[in-house]
Amino acid sequence: MSKHLKLNLSFYFLLLTAAFIINHVENRLFHEHLLFIVSFNIIVDVIFRLINSNLLSYGIEKIITSTIFRIIFSLIFIFLYKYIFDQSIPIFIINFLVVYLLFIIFEITILLLNLRHIK
Repeated sequence: MSKHLKLNLSFYFLLLTAAFIINHVENRLFHEHLLFIVSFNIIVDVIFRLINSNLLSYGIEKIITSTIFRIIFSLIFIFLYKYIFDQSIPIFIINFLVVYLLFIIFEITILLLNLRHIK
């Protein structure tokens, strides 16, 4: 098992554990579907990591393409959620953006680790 795979799996486990614990705590700052939000972001992250590993383009093109599609799928997810559930949407969007930013920060950290190995 590679170092990056262990890091990814530990990040996913940490997020799922935190979302599960937060989901069982009565709090108005977190949306009741936080576990659903985290699961969606993990699924999207895994799909794009698999797609990026099979692309033949250069590193920057992979990252930009992945980020653009991740934003598009996230917006579709938010609109579908609003259409289906239509409840407490501001808290949902804030929680979704926090989880989304955690994934982006994690992705940037992985990229910086890769750049360090190239030098």
